[in-house]
Amino acid sequence: MEYYLFLTDRCNISCSYCSAGRVVSRKEGRLFPRDRFPELVEFIKKNKKYRKNSDEEDIVMFFGGEPLLEWQMIEEFLKCAQGLDVRYGLYTNGLLLDSVPVEVLNNLDVLFVSFDGDKSSHEKHRGNGTYDKIIANLKGLRGRLKCTVLGRITVEEETNLFASVTNILGRFVDAVYWQIVNKPRFNDAQGFIRRYREGAERLFRLWLERLKEGEVLNIIPIQAIVTSSIFGYNGSASFRCGAGTIHRTIDVDGHIYWCDEYVGDERGRIGHITDEIPPLEIFIPHTELFEDCRKCDVSPLCLGRCRKALTEYSTEQKRLYCALTRHLIGLVRKNIDEVKRIVDERGYGFEDVYPGPYWTEEIP
Repeated sequence: MEYYLFLTDRCNISCSYCSAGRVVSRKEGRLFPRDRFPELVEFIKKNKKYRKNSDEEDIVMFFGGEPLLEWQMIEEFLKCAQGLDVRYGLYTNGLLLDSVPVEVLNNLDVLFVSFDGDKSSHEKHRGNGTYDKIIANLKGLRGRLKCTVLGRITVEEETNLFASVTNILGRFVDAVYWQIVNKPRFNDAQGFIRRYREGAERLFRLWLERLKEGEVLNIIPIQAIVTSSIFGYNGSASFRCGAGTIHRTIDVDGHIYWCDEYVGDERGRIGHITDEIPPLEIFIPHTELFEDCRKCDVSPLCLGRCRKALTEYSTEQKRLYCALTRHLIGLVRKNIDEVKRIVDERGYGFEDVYPGPYWTEEIP
């Protein structure tokens, strides 16, 4: 089970597209009450008891807002949660990484650092100087962190996908994942599709070239599609993010949501950490949300991509997202025989091709 914990809804920047914009504030913000940490720990324990598969690992993801504004709270939660069998992650915009003791960061298994593409795209949404500041902070931490550093790129219409990935992968982060921004309509849909396809094609060619040379680049969307195609990795549940199954977002007031993009929205609220019986599966198959998915040949691999998009957006907009997803999957499928030959020749197993972390949405 993945628990995304809003430590605070205060943030030090104001991203133009922020999915939590209805609750996030640059000035005033709420905090998760420290005296409720024991209740949260008990909720996690209780939830494990009621789950169908009690052997699944539990993950606590410190989230917000900007959680590093309250890094001392992370230390306090870790003390409260001693003996709790969980792994830890944290999402950050990266601007405060130089102000946090490295010992605190080394309690994490995965550090997610968010980017809005390459420098020009990033600073369009976050302000001048923010990109270079993040890079400087990551440089200062190289060799000092025990955790995996994952660059999470939000892809907007103007994003140069190839540059966004290759500028940071291997130099400042250990792995990269990107997510296409959720929005009800694009300003220039066909232009965006063209640019995205060009970037995806260049990235896949690079990934395949390096595979031939014996190096596996940690580009998670490609790795997830490859391992799903060769090793049957993806399983049968809809939505790789875990919406309605393994994902729980916990707001600062203790309310629980099935998706972090619904925090503050009653439509996504499913319970509270004080509930006697924790919310179990609130699962809706993607094939019930969008009729196209029932006859789509990539549906068993895509698994619906995003439940929010399928729930809220127009048929036309959903089909645009599908076109982007189909193209990325199609790139891998067209070359899967060659990929499988290389994998077999080198004796690679699943974890050689996709070592993780497995904590992202995987399909952008």
